[in-house]
Order: sequence, then structure tokens, then C-alpha cells
Amino acid sequence: MAYPKCRWTRVMRRHGVWKDAFARRWKVAELHVDDDTLERAAFYLRATLEDFRKVHHVSRCDNLASIAVRHGINCTTLKSSNNLFNEQSLHCRSKIYIPIRDECQLINKEVSIEKEELLKRYLLLVGEPTTSGAQPSHEDERYLMPRRISDSEERLKLLAETMQRSLRIDLNTCRYYLLNNEQNLARAMGEFQEDAEWEATSTD
Repeated sequence: MAYPKCRWTRVMRRHGVWKDAFARRWKVAELHVDDDTLERAAFYLRATLEDFRKVHHVSRCDNLASIAVRHGINCTTLKSSNNLFNEQSLHCRSKIYIPIRDECQLINKEVSIEKEELLKRYLLLVGEPTTSGAQPSHEDERYLMPRRISDSEERLKLLAETMQRSLRIDLNTCRYYLLNNEQNLARAMGEFQEDAEWEATSTD
């Protein structure tokens, strides 16, 4: 008996069908999805190994080199995967994402899907299911950036957005440089550009 094509189309579009197929393809134990916008098959079909990441929570003693060595990747990959410019931009984050290098690292692991605002994309996070209710620890947040706030948060927000539009960097990095320079926009932008130039010459 031939079934109408539209019926099979509806079946194949069901979220559970593609979710199960995805789990089998990558040999993961379970896939946690909380975002209702991911019901289309395209996300699962287009996923590559590059979309999988591990989470590294940044502590005050971390630096780019130590994180890269710990996870077996190079600094260039670490920076490009997280839109990091230098050590200062690292410590503007509470967490960064480590690329998965081999499919074997996914076998029997729990994977969750998270929309990362800074990177403007969905990531597949290994070993950190979103349905557990556990939230990352923020014990070290007080070390992530200076707290010398002289004006209102609203002023800081407006300055950070202006700096972001001018330099095309993330807001946390803008906040870091603004707070380091008593919210003086010109000095903050100058210091960032000096750091970026130093970083570029040091890697040549």
C-alpha cells in the first residue's frame, strides 16, 4: 500500500526522528535539546565535528598557553574558536569552548545543544547536559574583571556598545577595557589596539 508523500514528510520532520538518528550517527549516549527552534532536520544533517565543544571554566590562574596544553590544542585554534584576541579577553569570560578533535571523544557521552551568543551559533556541548539543572559555578566571577565602577551601569553599557560597534569585538572585552580605564572610551580603545598590535607582532 502506498502512503501519501505528505504523511512521510510529516513523520520525517518530527523532532524525535532526527534526534535519534543524530545520536546514532555520532554514537552519543543522549542528546539534550531545550530549544524548540531546533525541530528542523537541517540542524542535525549539517552538524560536523567542528560543532562539538567541551566547556572550560576560566579561573584567575588560567592563561591561553596553559589551557591549550591541558586540552592538547594550539593557542591559535583556542583563540579562533572563541573569538579571543589576547590574555585580557580570556579573563573577560567565565567559560570558553574547547574543540573536539576526534569522534572517539563523543562515544557514550551526553551532549547538549546551546546557543552561544558571543559566537553567534549553536554548539554541541559534550558532557554538560542542559536538563540536569546544574549551572556553572561562578565562584571566580569576582576575578574576571576589575570592579572599579565610577558611573552607572547604564553609562557603561552604552560605552561598551559604542566600543563594540567601532572595534567589532565582544561586549565583555569592551567592559574589561572600559573598567580598566575608568570608563574613558578613547583610552580603552587605545589600550585594546595596543594589546592587539602587540599580540599580532608577538605571534609573527
